[in-house]
Amino acid sequence: DILYKLKDMQSTTKSNNTATTIKEEEEEEQNQLSSYTMFKYSIRSELTRKYYERRLRTFFDFIQFLPSSELEKRCNIFAKKATRNNKWAVVNIIRFLQYEKERVEKGEITAATLSNFVKSIKLYCEMCDVTIHWKKITRGLPRPRLTANDRALEIDPEMLEALFNKGLLLYAEDK
Repeated sequence: DILYKLKDMQSTTKSNNTATTIKEEEEEEQNQLSSYTMFKYSIRSELTRKYYERRLRTFFDFIQFLPSSELEKRCNIFAKKATRNNKWAVVNIIRFLQYEKERVEKGEITAATLSNFVKSIKLYCEMCDVTIHWKKITRGLPRPRLTANDRALEIDPEMLEALFNKGLLLYAEDK
């Protein structure tokens, strides 16, 4: 009889401890900002935020991560899952960037566009404390061209004369 009461007291204590632990976890979650909130907070411009969110949505769609859910839910769940299983996150990021790299090689997008995808995913991961070695990931990606291609058109004099003779180029004299 005494042994039964001791076991009963231990089970009651365990259930009380479990209930306390659950309450503490819930309070702790309420005191923390969500991953999506932190991501939004980190971007000053509304227009930039929309671009970054669109790129994140594209990333989540590619890895087929909760396809029918809202972006906020997808972000928060991805952060929890990536924190628990870092390799899973790295594999999915590399899969996505490899696909986009192939699109760069085909000429469908530019290297700068690929770089923008990296910036969006990297900022998101930094803001939700997902540790990823970005140097390893970005090493294999093409570098965007840093200078604009807006130089003046240079036409050799022979080509200029040929265009003028064919009537494709008009000459106007200053008066």
